[in-house]
Amino acid sequence: MVFEETIEPPKDDGSELVRQMRDSSPELFKSHHYTHVEYELHLMTNDEGRVKTAWQYIYGNGCTGK
Repeated sequence: MVFEETIEPPKDDGSELVRQMRDSSPELFKSHHYTHVEYELHLMTNDEGRVKTAWQYIYGNGCTGK
């Protein structure tokens, strides 16, 4: 597993729109937990050497999977 995330449901503000959404799609108002085994990371930088050094540090200092 690369990472996991939990998506929380939208806040219920008591509006008519939210009530209609809840009635038509109740699954949208439950939290969802996802695990990912693959993930493509996009970094907005041209400093490739610094990114490589950072990842080497992370993996060299105890980054382990579950």
